[in-house]
Amino acid sequence: MVWTKKGISDLNHLNDRMKKHDLTVKHMNNTLNLATLGKTNVLSMLDSNYRRGIELHSEKVSNNRYILNEIINFNRFCGAFELALRGHDEKDTSLNSGIFRGLISFSAELDSAL
Repeated sequence: MVWTKKGISDLNHLNDRMKKHDLTVKHMNNTLNLATLGKTNVLSMLDSNYRRGIELHSEKVSNNRYILNEIINFNRFCGAFELALRGHDEKDTSLNSGIFRGLISFSAELDSAL
């Protein structure tokens, strides 16, 4: 503010005053603002990437909750009708892998989220 309101009348000490002015916090902040003027703000980019990461994580959590909820419902269905959860042969290639696994496989064909 001294430069613009009062000016400077002592030109012999101008160099010293300029060096002192260059070290002020206000001058350093303004120098940084001028240097980054018109450039992309890295903090906002990081912030948007951070938000996107949280959104992706939330989508994964929601999907996992949906799948887990469906598996619990299949288990409750089998329990309500007193159906065995295991079959005789639990291999992937088995023709009779059990009611529970068959129910999950059948539902996965109908619902792509499973």
